[in-house]
Amino acid sequence: MYSPHVTKLEQSALEQRVSVQLARYDPDYSWAVEARLSQVWSQSKGLLRSLTREESDFIRNERLLSALDFAYWTRYARLLPDAAVGDGQLVTFSPWPSQSLILSECCRLEELAYEQYLSGAPQDGILIAVPKARQEGISIVAAMLKMHRLTTSPYSLAVTASENLDKRTALYQRDERIHSNLPWWLQPERTEPDIINERLTFGKLDSSILYQDYAQKSSLAAGEQYLLGHMSELAQGDQIAVDRFMELDYFPAIPQSWRTLHILESTPAGQGGWWHPFIMANAGGRGRWSVRFVPWYMLAFKYRRVPPDGWLPNAHSLLHAEKVRETSPGYVGRVVELSKEQLYWWETTREEYRKKGSLTFFLTNYPATLEESFQFSGGSIFDFETIDYYRTRTRAPGGVYQIVEGAG
Repeated sequence: MYSPHVTKLEQSALEQRVSVQLARYDPDYSWAVEARLSQVWSQSKGLLRSLTREESDFIRNERLLSALDFAYWTRYARLLPDAAVGDGQLVTFSPWPSQSLILSECCRLEELAYEQYLSGAPQDGILIAVPKARQEGISIVAAMLKMHRLTTSPYSLAVTASENLDKRTALYQRDERIHSNLPWWLQPERTEPDIINERLTFGKLDSSILYQDYAQKSSLAAGEQYLLGHMSELAQGDQIAVDRFMELDYFPAIPQSWRTLHILESTPAGQGGWWHPFIMANAGGRGRWSVRFVPWYMLAFKYRRVPPDGWLPNAHSLLHAEKVRETSPGYVGRVVELSKEQLYWWETTREEYRKKGSLTFFLTNYPATLEESFQFSGGSIFDFETIDYYRTRTRAPGGVYQIVEGAG
């Protein structure tokens, strides 16, 4: 579904099983055929005429390929773009660098789980925890991954939650919009129980998604096994409730299957609570979850500002740029050189927070490293600017040496 290698194997197995040869059409051709098909369907009346053999074959082909291949399905999925890059019109999904980072991890984990499945070993599937800077598009890619499976694959149960009813409503509205803007022939019928802000059900597929929040009094994700899940803003909810929901309710409801896909994501909210120790433990290899940190600079089109003529970055900005060069390969797989526009945005935005005495919130919202994202909010004999200055200058040790007495 996410890995081209796994998709190829699954497509070959399906073609042999149902005696069909699937065709991968060029997107322009797919959209042209969809434009014609949209004219033969009415929301109130259904089909306005019988489909031709060519049209029926096309629909069957696209349904099967879409179920097998997430990337192929996305050509038909439309959503509202981020306000920073859109004009309010629906667009097809084109992954941002931050979203591609998560999709690449989906590929890696799917290949690992698929190999384990073929060998008869237990599989965790795709379990990704995403500590992130603000507005990196992770909730959007999580919604796309959920709705792909729910609208194309039978027997798919999903659960999603956020910090409160308002955030739960936002998740529901985003998912509902993706479904309602699919082509009619890729849009499964919604059936009972179908409850605003609580559940979407696609009865003919026997698939559904449950919407919950961390402020609710009842248990979360209880009573079922969920192949799919998305927990949003885990650091923002009541951390005692989140701890109980995750450890006692949600995690036991995740099945061991190569088809499992669950994403946890949040901007940080300081040290302590549930999210911070959970992330650090799994980042250290002591858990089931793969941690993929998304730093602020991944979206160069968003966090930037045109500097005035003659502007030069100050010493702190230069140190920050150096830290990004050194740490970016470990987070994004390549060396990142901050542009002048990015560095000017960082310097001026940091200064705005500094003047308000809120540098901790700046680093929490726009971290460049995982450690930087988890700020200690308690008191200290040193002011925060001094702490941040020396933290920025800190570098990873070049090596570990032992001095042996009497050697040489």
